[in-house]
Parts: sequence; structure tokens; C-alpha cells
Amino acid sequence: MAVHDLYFYLSSLGSVLSTLPLLDPKWWSTWSSALLRPTIAGVAALIAHRQAKTARNKLKFDLFERRFAVYDATVLLINKAI
Repeated sequence: MAVHDLYFYLSSLGSVLSTLPLLDPKWWSTWSSALLRPTIAGVAALIAHRQAKTARNKLKFDLFERRFAVYDATVLLINKAI
């Protein structure tokens, strides 16, 4: 293979590779910025869901404590009455 043939082969390969969108930095910039917003929104939604779940569990626990205090007082009152 002559040097000229090798040069021709590499230059034609370079022109083919330059047409691939994956090698274009502008393509990567466009896609990464397009995917970044939904990713951040998904993470924010997940955090909000977990916070709501934690708040709901805390409310259940607080209500249980109040109800248990009423139950304890009722049992104590019944025991004194008997």
C-alpha cells in the first residue's frame, strides 16, 4: 500500500467519521442539556415524595401518641373506679 493510498483511506475515513453525530461536541451539548432538566425534575419529585411520606408517617406517630395517652388515662380511670 502506497503512502498516497493510505492518506486517501484515512482522509475518506475522517470525512465519514465527521458526519457521525456522536462525535460532534455540539450534539453532546444539546443532548446533555436536554436530558439534564428532566433528570433534575425527577430527582426533585423523588425527594418531594419521600418528604411527603415522612410527614405522613410523623403525623401517624403523633396521633398515635395522643390517642395512646387518652387510652392510658381511660384505663387508669376505669381501674380506679373498679
